[in-house]
Amino acid sequence: MPRLARTRQAGVAAVGIAIAALALSSCADPGPDHGGVRGEPTLTGQALVVTGIEETTDPLGPAVRAWYSDRTLVVTTLGSGSCPGVPSIENIGDDTVTLSVVSNSEGPCTADLGPTTFELPVDQDLAGYTVDVSFPD
Repeated sequence: MPRLARTRQAGVAAVGIAIAALALSSCADPGPDHGGVRGEPTLTGQALVVTGIEETTDPLGPAVRAWYSDRTLVVTTLGSGSCPGVPSIENIGDDTVTLSVVSNSEGPCTADLGPTTFELPVDQDLAGYTVDVSFPD
């Protein structure tokens, strides 16, 4: 087969694959809208002590980690990518932030254990605070 014909066949095949991939991706479920971002935060600020969770030797770390930076409470939860634990601030006391973590997703969850990071705006300085976590049913 002449070289020009092989190049043309490869080009046609590549265009066909690209069109099929585009068509399939446009039908894909974008996932739940939980407000978090998959992965670890890059700029975390001051690490806060987190209570209410079990100590772990898991290399991925504890189920909840928290930082304070520029009027933002940065919280990372560890769990399913499609059904992450979503944190919400219940109360801010003198030196403690009470945080509840709930998975609001319905249906089956993927088994892709990993971190999801959330940024929660706050109207006060939380440097040095403790974050007390609960997991209500």
